[in-house]
Amino acid sequence: MIGVRPPGSDVVWFRAGNFLVAVDPASVDSARDQVLEGPVEMHVSLTDACGVGCPACYVDARPDGATPPLATILERVRAIAAEGVRTVAFGGGEPLLRADLYEIAEEARRLGLVAVITTSGFGPSGADVVHQLAHFDQVNLSHDGVDGGYAAVRGRDGSERVAGLTTRLVDAGVRVGWNVVLTRNNFNMLRATVAAAAELGVADVQLLRVKPAGRATDLIYRSLRLTAEQVAALPGLLAELVAGAPSIRIDCALIPFLLSIDATDEVARNFAQRMKQTGVFGCEAGRSLAALRTDGTRAGCSFEPRAEASHAPAFHQALPAPCNTCTLQEVCRGGCRIVAARSGDPEGRDLECPRVLAHRDRP
Repeated sequence: MIGVRPPGSDVVWFRAGNFLVAVDPASVDSARDQVLEGPVEMHVSLTDACGVGCPACYVDARPDGATPPLATILERVRAIAAEGVRTVAFGGGEPLLRADLYEIAEEARRLGLVAVITTSGFGPSGADVVHQLAHFDQVNLSHDGVDGGYAAVRGRDGSERVAGLTTRLVDAGVRVGWNVVLTRNNFNMLRATVAAAAELGVADVQLLRVKPAGRATDLIYRSLRLTAEQVAALPGLLAELVAGAPSIRIDCALIPFLLSIDATDEVARNFAQRMKQTGVFGCEAGRSLAALRTDGTRAGCSFEPRAEASHAPAFHQALPAPCNTCTLQEVCRGGCRIVAARSGDPEGRDLECPRVLAHRDRP
């Protein structure tokens, strides 16, 4: 088998069907298994074009955004497969504006990649859409909440459109996930949103922390980020949601919010150990994760500025206080680098982390 060990990682990732499994490096049989070093997952942008105009779009997608030709996309997919990448997550912009998604998905799967695609659902809506998307291992639809949650985040209500496409895909046997950008404006709708996803047969709901990137300027970002009260309530809410269906996934930027600041050291140690055992970590930029833009440049994650190398791994090796003594440091890795970059903190800390705030504000 071919596994991948990201730089500085405590685990080796192997593909098992359409899933990735984290394995202790000590248990890897070097005579049987080949272990490559590099990212496990690559986010590949298929287009910067989109006409929806969401106010917090992290790529600042526009109707006239760049769209690489099919030959270029296929060449890039072959190159990242050769690196040992296991999962390729296609996005945009709005991928549904392309008419060649079938060819892209087929090539990725031919190369042994888990092929995932994210779409808002705003694009062509005919029968061919389901045919195109059915060739991906999973289709993630952007849905920021029922009962007005979607409109509160994106400025227009596309919830019924997403629900309709969800039904069509599930009926066609396609595995569907919902991506929910968690903000102060849709936080209170999260229970109802997860319940709606379960009713429609959605396989998992991924919660994403809103980030100050693209059109989410400082003013827009501050109007959307979670309040301190919501951050404090999140661990209990997640504990409630993970007990049911569908599965709940979180992005790496939410790790600082997962454990109550009032948790004892023993609870924190046990939490950190469980996260490590299941391969759940904080910032993965430049380690397990990388992103490929439409112009071919790479970044540590989809939200980082265009760069050949991410600065995140270097930060992880020299965490400032209080991160360097925090029980969660190995799994949290100092919080979200994108949020930290906009915070103005001279030490590069994620100033929305409750533990960082308590350290900063202490007498």
